[in-house]
Amino acid sequence: MALEVLEKLAARYGKAESLYGIELLDSPVMSVRKNLFTMTEGIPSHYLRNFYRDAYELVRAHMPVEKAVVFSASAHPEMWKHFMRGSRYENVVMDVHLYHYYDEFAQDITSPRGLSSAIARNRKVIREARSAGFPVLVGEWSGAAVMSSASVTPEGRAAYERVFVSNQLASFADTRGWFFQTWKTEKRNAAWDARLALGTLERAMIE
Repeated sequence: MALEVLEKLAARYGKAESLYGIELLDSPVMSVRKNLFTMTEGIPSHYLRNFYRDAYELVRAHMPVEKAVVFSASAHPEMWKHFMRGSRYENVVMDVHLYHYYDEFAQDITSPRGLSSAIARNRKVIREARSAGFPVLVGEWSGAAVMSSASVTPEGRAAYERVFVSNQLASFADTRGWFFQTWKTEKRNAAWDARLALGTLERAMIE
């Protein structure tokens, strides 16, 4: 079913001037080895690899080579080395998602060390993706982060988020591009609202 949908999308939009490319799946959870005897829950990696190869053939038949075929790193960019090698695979891009507010690696960005660690994490993921042999697209990121200090005022939070967003943008220098998640929010939450997060940054740069 998913392959049919991808083929129909490619047939309809594959040659559209405004199309950058098509991403084959959005953040599939991949099963990886936890220890010698245990695998994490998720889709076995060989299933994903086979799906991506099949999907590539279907969408590329309707899209010129300048349109990208994008696949998700599934939070493990280092596991895709030697994938889709050979001249038959052209303009294949790896998508990484970079969030810093919810997992065990999240750092408190109100400290210089925490901010530096968060940005270093971005650079590490992007470096691993490039080392696997693919151009990189940051398909999702935001200004949301851990701020543990109870003394942070709303003005202070906005300032920390602005610095965090600015530093993240700098860390994306070796990528093909990025997509902020999301364009606007109902309650104008700057950490997730591109109009506020990037608009404030743009004004600060002009000033």
